[in-house]
This record gives sequence, C-alpha cells and structure tokens, in this order.
Amino acid sequence: MENIISIIKKNAIFIALIIIALIPYNKVLPEVINPVVFIIMSALFLKYLFSKDHRAIVSSKQFKVMAIVMITLILLGFISVFLSRDKVLSFLNGFYFLSGIIVFLVVKFLKKQEVDKSIRALFYGGVMCSIASIVKYLFNSDIRLDGLLNYANASALLFAVCIVIFYFEIYKEYNSYLNRFGVLMLTIALFLTQSRGGVIVYLIALLFGIWLLCSKRRNLIIDILIFNISALILGYLLLTRQYLFLFLLCPIAIFAVFFKNEKYHIKKGVFIAIAVSIAAAIGVLVKVSFGRLTNIGIGTAQLQERFVFYEDALKLIRNNLMGIGAGTYESRQFIYQSASYGIRYIHNGFLQLAVDFGVEFLAACIIFIVYCIVQAYRNKRLRSIYFLITVMILTHSMLDFTMSFVYMNIILFMCLSIFTTANLEEEEKVSKLEKKTRRNALKDSSKLDIDNDNRLTGVSSSVRLACTVIMAVILIIVIVFIPSQVIYNAAVNCADKDDTKSAYNILKLCEVFPYEPSRYYEKLAVWSFKNYQDTKDSKYLNVTKVNIQKCLDMRKDDPRIYETAGQIDLILKEFNSAEQNFKKVKELRRFDINSYSLLLQCYENMYENKQISADQYKTISTKLSMEIKQVSKELNPKGKYMTSQLK
Repeated sequence: MENIISIIKKNAIFIALIIIALIPYNKVLPEVINPVVFIIMSALFLKYLFSKDHRAIVSSKQFKVMAIVMITLILLGFISVFLSRDKVLSFLNGFYFLSGIIVFLVVKFLKKQEVDKSIRALFYGGVMCSIASIVKYLFNSDIRLDGLLNYANASALLFAVCIVIFYFEIYKEYNSYLNRFGVLMLTIALFLTQSRGGVIVYLIALLFGIWLLCSKRRNLIIDILIFNISALILGYLLLTRQYLFLFLLCPIAIFAVFFKNEKYHIKKGVFIAIAVSIAAAIGVLVKVSFGRLTNIGIGTAQLQERFVFYEDALKLIRNNLMGIGAGTYESRQFIYQSASYGIRYIHNGFLQLAVDFGVEFLAACIIFIVYCIVQAYRNKRLRSIYFLITVMILTHSMLDFTMSFVYMNIILFMCLSIFTTANLEEEEKVSKLEKKTRRNALKDSSKLDIDNDNRLTGVSSSVRLACTVIMAVILIIVIVFIPSQVIYNAAVNCADKDDTKSAYNILKLCEVFPYEPSRYYEKLAVWSFKNYQDTKDSKYLNVTKVNIQKCLDMRKDDPRIYETAGQIDLILKEFNSAEQNFKKVKELRRFDINSYSLLLQCYENMYENKQISADQYKTISTKLSMEIKQVSKELNPKGKYMTSQLK
C-alpha cells in the first residue's frame, strides 16, 4: 500500500493529466468537471508549494510577481460571479479558465524530467481519448466524430496538439511502436472530426514545426506523410462504415507503425519524389473522402454565422462590461440577438472570456499572454514546441470556443509556463549550487529557522501563507457546492434516457442543500409535468406550477422559461396564461420565427376551443403573418447564415 501511495505521489501530475483527458463531457456537466479539475490542480499546487524535494525557483522575486498576477486574475474573474443571475453556476463554471492559471504556477515547481513526463502525459491522454472517441464513434450514426469533449472542433485541436507533441518532442527519444500506433489513432480521429479549423491549424503547425524545430527533417517528413495518408484511408473506411475493407486494409496501419525509415538511406531525389507523390495522394484523398475539409472560405455560411455571433456578443459586452458570469450566456443571448439562433458558447474564446468575466479580465489575460511571449523572446525560447502549441490554441480560439474546455486551458497554461522559464537544465544547476552554498554557510548552526528553510525553495513564507489562505477559502466554497451539482448531473443523465420519474426523484434530493438555482426549478417543473402526463397524479401538477413560477420570478428575461410555461399552459388548456407567456417569448426573442409560431399555435387552440371567434382568429393570424414577413426581411442577410446551429 505504501509503495502505491509513493508511486502516486511521484507521478501525481502525470496521473492527473491522464484522468482529466478521459472525462466524458457528454455525461458530466461543466459545473461538475470544472471545479473537480480545479480541486485536483489546487492540491498539486499546494503539494509542490510545500515540497522540499522539487526544483527551487531561482528568482523568488519573479515567482512572487507571477503568483500575484495569477491570484489577481483569479480574484478578478470572481467579480462576475456577484453580477451573475446564477451565482453558483457562474462560480463553478468559472474554473474552466482559472484552473489553467493554477497549472501555470504548478509547472514552475517542476524539475526538467517532470516537465518531460507531463508533456508525455498530454500525449498519452490524447491517445487514450482518441481511441475512446473512435470506439464511441463506431457505436453511433454521427457523421462527425465529436470525441469525449463532445464537440468535434475542440476534439480536433486536442488531437492536433498531441500529434505535434509526438512529432517534435516524443519522436526524438520515444519513437516506440506503441507511440507510433498512438499517433496513428490520433490522426484518424482528427480527420474523422472533419474540423476545418482543427486540420488547418494542424497542417500549419506541422509546416512551422518542420521548418523551425527539426534538424533531421527527411525521416520525419516521410513518417508524417505515411501516417497522414494511412489515417486518411482508414478514416474514410470508418466514416463510410466499410468495416470489411477496414479489416482487409489493416496492413496499412501495420506498415505505418512498424516502418521506421531511419533504418533506410533515401537519396535526395528519391525522397523528393516520394514526398510529393504522397502529398498529392493526401490531397486527392481529402477532396474525395472528406469534402467538408475543402469547403473553406470567407463566404461560407458557418464563418458568416460566427460573425453574426460576434456582432451580437459585442452588444452584450458593451452593456455588461464586468461580465455576466460563466455558464449564463445561454440564457442571456436572446436579448441582444439580431438573428435567430441558440448556442451555449460564442465561437470565439476571447469574446467568451469578456462575456463571462468582463472586459477588464480579458485585457489582463491578453497583457499576461503578451508578457509571456516577450519573456520567451528574451529567453530565446520562441523556437520551441511549447510556443508552437500556444499559438495553435490561441489561433484556433479566435474562431471557436476552444478555451471553454478546462483541459485545453491546462495545456495552454502549461506551455505558457514552460516557455517563459529561461532554461530548465541551467536552472537545475544554479538551484543545486545555491542550495549547497547556503547549506555550507549554515553547517555550523544548530538548527535552521523556517525562513531559511523556505528560502532554499525560493518561496517565502508570506507568499506560501497568502497562497494557502486564498486557495483554502476557494476550495472550501467549491467543496460545499459540488454534491448538489453531482446530484443535478445524475438527474440530467436519467432524463436523457427518458426516465423522468427517476430524474425527478434524484433532483428532489437537492432540497437538503441551502441553495437551489433557477435551473433546478426549471428541470423540476419540466420533469414533474412529464410525470403528471404519464400518471395523472395531481401532486406532480402542483409541483410543476410552483416551480415554474419560481423560475419566472428568478429569470424574467429568459424566453425559454416563458416558452416552457406557455407549452404547459396549452396542454392544461389555460389559454389566457399561455397567451401572456408566448407574448413574452415574442418580446424577448424577437428574431426567432418560432416565437411567432408559438403564439399563432396558442390562438389556433383558443379558436378551436371557442375562446375567440373566427374573425378574431383571422385578424390575429394576418397580423402575425405580417410581423413574420417583416422580421424575415430584417433577418436577411444574417438569417440565411443560421444553417448549422449546434444546439
């Protein structure tokens, strides 16, 4: 048992990164994932903060500055919590970015070999994630592979980052058959996502990596081409579900994994001919098999759609400079929309930060990232894989919500921390020399006071105390709220299986906790009403009415609540109440044609039940039809781009 505990302690960050990579986002909600990851990373931070056997921070002044900046960002991020309509949701969701900040400090404590091990952990985590994602893909009918992140574009970037880690970091020393199999799985999964942004970032990263980071490029280029063409062929067979051909073409995978071309001498002319031929074959395969990847341009509906999101997001930001709280955008977007859509995240990581945490937080983050790049330039570390990965993530985040995933932020801040450290090997030597000098100077002392002991690790007792107090307060609050979120998560999973009775019973357990957010009342109302329809038990109907009213009181500007209330009223034939609720939906969601359809449906029911006359119904229908035409005109040209809504 002691040996197991010792192994876990020595490999804590390695194990943590593997576990976090394998969290299934389709089963676990962000308000559970994000705080749990924050707890894990905070525990690692405190472990290393008080550890004496880890790398000394050569410049304790620099560490203090970094620690103050990081803690300031964390505290700045929490300002938006107090402005949020659902403070618990915002508090727990906010850790998607704040966990990365803790990781930045953790990495500063790591020795060179621990940093290398952590980077390998990212690769192995990505490999296991890609294999699990492919298995999941085999058992559903989806065209695109979403992966464990449950979003194809973010999964694509994760796979691309892990592939880049293999080629430019692991390939040199750990080019084993197992790792080569792993990179093949990653590449297959990447192409199956059919993510244009992910593939473009991946290809550009490969080109820059080969140009900047490799001294022996020839063998690597051949391997890159072989792995990519093999992945395209096998990926196409998976995409089209041609499992017999996939089995017959398994030798392609075997060839890619076991053919190590460094054993063979390839002349320059032959090398160029092979490389060009394989590259051309890859181009043809992409066009024929993955046509979506070639449909790229400024005029594509998906890109124009994003520009509409950005324009509306800027309006929201102008009216909420301090942020609206993480996790609440989904219920606030309708007020500022200029087209009809419903999304959980803005497809831009930087705008999402401004919406969630405020303009001041985004400005502080940008300044910090620029500072890190300047530090890397001074330390001559811009030609490193870590800087390349940072650029990949930041570039991809300009057109997608990559940074809304806690694991992607962990990778981002790990790389930022590594490439801002001057030289790990030199720091190790300086650290050991300083320790030896200090110990010799104190050799004759009978005891070492605490301050001297702390100075040996480069972190003063005051910094340790401040970090510990702040982290302890945050962790206590997090731990208090997690149980109710786990219960809520379990209830949602039951409802996804159409077992609303179990979902309702599980959710009722949340009543023992002191704080019940509006989404709790919303789900309770919806599920209790479903149970009422199934059982005709009046107790469920009473619960429905009480909870829907609580929801309406708490979220007066959320049209989805009024829509739910109106639909329940229709079924209960309470038409006057339904009319008022649907009118509120139309008022709050002016650019959604469905809002007008709901109201029209209400009047149709009123007419059929003789609540209004035929003339009244005709007049109202004509008026609503004219309003729909007017809104349709205003929606163009923006409305025509809303063709690929995700949720």
